Amino acid sequence: MFIAQQNGLIKLWNGTSLSDFANLTSVVTSGGERGLLSMTFHPNYNGTTNRDFFVYYTGTEGALTVARYRTSVVDATQLDPVGGTVLITPIEHKTYNNHNGGDLNFGPDGNLYLTTGDGGLANDPFENGQNPFTLLGKLLKIDLTQPIPITPEVIDIGLRNPFRWSFDRLTGDAWIGDVGQDASEEINFKPAGTSGLNFGWDCYEGNNVLEPDGCPATGFTFPSFVYANPAQGRSVIGGYVYRGAEFPQLQGWYVAIDYFSGRIFRKSPAGDWYIQTGGPTGIASFGEAPDGTIYAVSQFSDVLYKLIVTGSLPVVLVNFSANKKDNAIELSWKTSTEQNTSRFRIEFSTDAVHFQIAGIIAASRNPNGSSYSFQHYLSTLVLFYRLAIEDDDGSVRYSSILKVSRDNGNPVKIYPTIIKDGKLNFSSSIPAKKLQLINNNGAIVFEKDMNGIVGATMINLPALPKGL
Repeated sequence: MFIAQQNGLIKLWNGTSLSDFANLTSVVTSGGERGLLSMTFHPNYNGTTNRDFFVYYTGTEGALTVARYRTSVVDATQLDPVGGTVLITPIEHKTYNNHNGGDLNFGPDGNLYLTTGDGGLANDPFENGQNPFTLLGKLLKIDLTQPIPITPEVIDIGLRNPFRWSFDRLTGDAWIGDVGQDASEEINFKPAGTSGLNFGWDCYEGNNVLEPDGCPATGFTFPSFVYANPAQGRSVIGGYVYRGAEFPQLQGWYVAIDYFSGRIFRKSPAGDWYIQTGGPTGIASFGEAPDGTIYAVSQFSDVLYKLIVTGSLPVVLVNFSANKKDNAIELSWKTSTEQNTSRFRIEFSTDAVHFQIAGIIAASRNPNGSSYSFQHYLSTLVLFYRLAIEDDDGSVRYSSILKVSRDNGNPVKIYPTIIKDGKLNFSSSIPAKKLQLINNNGAIVFEKDMNGIVGATMINLPALPKGL
């Protein structure tokens, strides 16, 4: 196992002890957020006919540099004395030492990809994130078949400081942890094979408008998950989708962490996000072994961590709905299984951002699931509701957010008018029989039986073409 350190040293762990593998301090400028930022091996590496590995570091005056090195032809635990080859013209980054990005990964297409930060300071003063003609604030591709120096290709834009990210080795999807400014930390999802995505910075920070002037009205890819800065952490460290065999119950789950708070963020294969407290702090990077095992290293200790599962995965929420009943809002939800589930917090908001607790109901802990209801009395015309599902270990999962209006006008409401995340909100004060989505040619592209539902619910739509 090879461990890249910020100061330019690369250590080798053989299972029992550490040894020095490479010393790149002569070419690496370190300090602050600068240094040796990452390394990765060629997907065809075997230590003999292919001995290539690649490093990403800040060089002279902080220039972002990608270089190729090789292990020794005699001993794969030693560095080839020939030295390294810089593959690209280093990307200028001298004004500020922060927001370097810093992660190298090989894609399913065999090309080398890297992320770059926006150039530093706050609010992207150079406007690099939204400028498709600069190499900062981007996801870039390096085609290793091209002559050196290779010109990186801009694949996606709108990133602030994507320090850690990864490809799902099974699907080819990418997950990008983009460190936020002072309000939101975000995890972005990039479907396999896509390009030309705009992740929003600095028009948006997370889902919130930051600098609206001069920004396009549409065309953004919003985060899969956002958490509040500083309430839940201050620096997201993107991780991996688990594809190992040791913990089958974790198969297909994506795991990330916050550097300062130690909160662990995990997304189930079904698309639900969970928050777990009590993780180690200072985690600066995850690593994925050939067998799918996930490791992590911390800058706050000299410990090498391994990702494990210590208990059952949490409750499965079947539905969550709201219905106006006399002068109250009746909230109902149903689970299909409950393991290690402690309680449900019913939370409400007037702006869908700041939530308060309306009540708490203890979980039944029935392994076959249960049905619940809760009535809330409040005179405000429009309210937003969500469930916070707490487990015995203190981790929290949030349901989708329901919008409930006391307006007695139109009995049926469907929103939003522009679907960005595949989720459609539906509210009806009369029994609903069926929902149909019809395209411009009159063809039914989606149909769902509503079974006489009254109240508000959320509907997950299938993957459909943009503009439908």
